[in-house]
This record gives sequence, C-alpha cells and structure tokens, in this order.
Amino acid sequence: MKYLTESIKILVILALVVVGVGIVQAWTGPTATPPNGNTSAPINVSDITQEKAGIFGSNGFYSLGTGWFSTSTRVSWPPTNLTLGINGAVGAKQYCDDNGANCKTMTELGGGSTGGVPTGAVMAFNLTSCPSGWTAYSAAAGRNIVGYGSGTGLTARTTLGQTGGEEKHVQTVAEMAAHSHSVSVNGINGVNSTDGSAGRNETNAEVGSSVLYGGTSITGGGTAMPVMDPFVVLLYCQKS
Repeated sequence: MKYLTESIKILVILALVVVGVGIVQAWTGPTATPPNGNTSAPINVSDITQEKAGIFGSNGFYSLGTGWFSTSTRVSWPPTNLTLGINGAVGAKQYCDDNGANCKTMTELGGGSTGGVPTGAVMAFNLTSCPSGWTAYSAAAGRNIVGYGSGTGLTARTTLGQTGGEEKHVQTVAEMAAHSHSVSVNGINGVNSTDGSAGRNETNAEVGSSVLYGGTSITGGGTAMPVMDPFVVLLYCQKS
C-alpha cells in the first residue's frame, strides 16, 4: 500500500511538470524592449500616440500641445486649427480666462443656471437673416423701439407690441401756431379778414367813402415732411 501511494504522488508530480512545460512553451515573450515589438506600450513620456480602450482616471490633467476629446473618429475631427477641441457637451462649475482668473459661473455669464439667452428676448443683429435659434421680429421692421412703461412726462406705453408713429406728416391748420398777417394798402394799415368764398386772406380799409381790397399771396405746397430721427438699420430677432 505504501508503494502504491508513493507511485501516485510521483505520477501527479509528473503531470504537473508536463502541464507547466506546455504553458511555458505556449507563452511568447517580448521580442523587443517595450513599447516596441509585440508588447503593448505603457503610458510613458515617449512621443508615441497611445490609446486606452477602458476608462482612464487622474487627479489632474493638462496638455502641453494640441489636445482633443471626441466621440467620433480621428479622421473626421477635430479641425486642424484647434489647439483644444471638444466634440460634445462640456460641463464645468466655472469658466476662467487663460490665466485661471476672472472665473464665472453660468449664472454670472448670463442666462441663468441653464445658460444662454432667455426665450422671448429681442436683440439687434448686423445680419440680413437671423442666426440659428432666432426668428425675425417682424413687428420691429422699419420701426424704432420704444421702451415699455410710463416715463416721466411721457405718454405711457404699457401694451407690448403696440405700434404707432409715422415717417412723414402733413401739417394741418389746427397744428399750426396761432398767428396773423398784416398788409399795407396805399400807406394805410389794415387788419386781415378772411373771405371764405374767395379762398384767400384779404384786407379791407376804408378811405373816405371808398373801400380798398388787398390780400396776401398763398404759399406752400402741403407736401408731407419727414419726422424721423437719424437712424441706422439693423435686423431685430427674437429668441425662439
């Protein structure tokens, strides 16, 4: 029985040796010093481009040259003129200048916590068509903008979108300042009196038993006069 036990031990040892030799023969060692040959390059200070399929984490990161982050292929992105390109959404608590100073949150940059210009905002653009995300504010076409509210000593404007005014205006008699005309007939001063049937201003003066008639000539053409302030044309657009 003792010899049988010893024989079994020897056979087990031989089996393990054979398996070990097979494993050693199946393994191929590096053919050159990494990262050359058939060995994957470790993260190092070489100038070889390296990629990692899994997640990479670090307590800090910076780039000494051109860098980019993308979910697309390297062939189509990034553009060659970018020093740092990010193809996708970027999240940050603050945005700073190139010296790490003057940092601002999205709220401080304007537009609230979600960023951007609020819906309904109207802005003037030096463009012939509105940019993406904006539509033409047609109510402002050819018009000046008047502030909403009740200005001191001014007409209250409390209806959004209210329009009014005109580019040219023909003055009426009622809009003219009150005034009078006087004429001199043969050295005698007279006072204006209007003869409605004649359609002109006439002056009458009594000289003895005779009445002399005279009048002032009519002038002016009644053409509409411009009432616009000096202006510059810009395109008003509203945020969608």
